[in-house]
Amino acid sequence: MFRFRPLVGRPFISNGRRGRTHNAAPLLSTNSIGLNFRCHDGDDNNENKMHPSTNRSFHSTPRREILPLVLGVVIGTVGYYSYRAVNSMEEEMEEYERLLAQHEGREYVPDSSHPSELRWDSRPIISIDIGSGRTRTSFSCDGKTELIEANDGARSLPTCIAMDEGDTVIGKLAMGRGGSNPISFLEKENDEEGLRSLISVVMSDVRERRARAANAAVVLTYPPRHHDDENILSLYLSSVPAVDLRLVPSPVAAALGAQSAGLLKDGKIIVLDVGAGGTDASIVSLDDTPELLSTVRSLDVSVTVLRDATVRHLLHSSKVPQGLAEDPMAKGRLREAAEGALQDLSVGKIQRSQVNIPYISVDKNSVPIHLQCGVGWPGIRFEIESGLSGRSITDVLVEIVTDLLTTSATTPMDIRNILLVGGGGRNTLVQMAVKEAMGALGGSAWADEAVVVPEGEVVEELTVLGAAEFARSTSDGLS
Repeated sequence: MFRFRPLVGRPFISNGRRGRTHNAAPLLSTNSIGLNFRCHDGDDNNENKMHPSTNRSFHSTPRREILPLVLGVVIGTVGYYSYRAVNSMEEEMEEYERLLAQHEGREYVPDSSHPSELRWDSRPIISIDIGSGRTRTSFSCDGKTELIEANDGARSLPTCIAMDEGDTVIGKLAMGRGGSNPISFLEKENDEEGLRSLISVVMSDVRERRARAANAAVVLTYPPRHHDDENILSLYLSSVPAVDLRLVPSPVAAALGAQSAGLLKDGKIIVLDVGAGGTDASIVSLDDTPELLSTVRSLDVSVTVLRDATVRHLLHSSKVPQGLAEDPMAKGRLREAAEGALQDLSVGKIQRSQVNIPYISVDKNSVPIHLQCGVGWPGIRFEIESGLSGRSITDVLVEIVTDLLTTSATTPMDIRNILLVGGGGRNTLVQMAVKEAMGALGGSAWADEAVVVPEGEVVEELTVLGAAEFARSTSDGLS
């Protein structure tokens, strides 16, 4: 067994056998590393002798060559970790200021002087879509946009606000406390306080969940009917103080969201937004700068109309007293059951939904009343047409779109696509009516190619997902 014992400038090689040594040729000889080698023959007196073929001069890199490299590595390392430490300190300071403002009961207003120097297409963005029935929020960062769920896991929350022992509450909690819709209040009273409070709570929630949202810019959608109302738009602008804010009409945001998802092409688009309070039909141009060209509104078709027709169908199909709808508690349970039945019929693609509401009320003899019945599309359609003086949803949509095309001097052939969005867009009756109405206006072949109905919850979420796309695609927001 060989063993290697390094000496100063030379190796020692032995075969490990006592009394037997031998001269050996050098096993290692490398000029490139400048080491001296010699063979040991076992005689200590010959220790200073060196084999002539293994004599090499020692070489090392000069200090003047190594020191700049070491200095560069040290400076780079210190600079990198200093940069990270400064960013961490800034984030911790923002978090401290936010918590301090929360403790003192005041609104936290982040310092937006530094982020305002950034381009909108490279900064975090909070998008808020306040609809007539539901409010949705998304957060965009590093080119990715995600929907922010409510605290209960829902992908949206009711557009409702209320005060609870001095605190502002929103969503389902506000509905349970008799809250109001801030959009309706804004239109009736021209007072943005409710809108400001709703946005403040939503933004605080996003900032708590996403660390990079502290100094994010904000994109706020607004109904197309407010597009030419400077007074209402000024109230929207003042609802988010001390923050970089842009406004975008909801049909434009929806069209951009659908285009980014690959559902639409450039050109003129009709956006049909079937919301809680009515249907907005708008023409949007996606050529160059996205633009809202024209809009009309109808109250004859909405999520509320569909729900109320289903409630009437439930009452007529069951054997409960007709006055049951006047009971506030029973009315609430009927509405919940109607919404559930509509969802089952549309999402589940079934023809009939079974509804069971035990102990919905009591009769005059204090006997419990239970509601059990089945609901289907024929009965709901009948109730809708009864409420519309014999007109169907298709008839109403034909009137809306005809009015829109006439107002904007546009023909069906000028329209590239028809996009259906909003809470009512998931309803099977509405989807069928849109295709029938477009077929009546431009022919079935055109309608089959032009009508776009997003699947699932996307039909309701395109607006908030497309709001950030608007901010990135334009240099100035609408105001």
